[in-house]
Amino acid sequence: FALTTPTEVLAIDRRAVSELLEANSEFCSVILRALARQLDNANLRQLELSVDSVSGRVSQRLYDLQDRFGVQRGDVIEMRIPITQQELADWSGVSRQAVVKELSALREVGLIRTRGSHITLFDLDAIVARAKGGR
Repeated sequence: FALTTPTEVLAIDRRAVSELLEANSEFCSVILRALARQLDNANLRQLELSVDSVSGRVSQRLYDLQDRFGVQRGDVIEMRIPITQQELADWSGVSRQAVVKELSALREVGLIRTRGSHITLFDLDAIVARAKGGR
């Protein structure tokens, strides 16, 4: 979530990394496992983009956001999301107009309420079902 969290980036010379990997097999194993996880995540994301509906993608992103920013208040989850609709669209792999339309559809069926950057989720189970392809 580099979009919403201060992030520090460091550059390491390729030669220094190669020497470290050759000299330390345990470190090499850790790096390989991390790369394998990244590849698995990229493959899942590619599959998601190829088969999931706009509704499923946006609902999944709302679920991801509530996991990080949501606060349970009685029967609802309230969150202030630190990203724009365009960033949500980019993250979902859809247009901003598609996000606007889907958020409107979610409001119409009573699953969410939006006020600027604040979103209230009224039925997390229904949002999860939409994320998994149900309606």
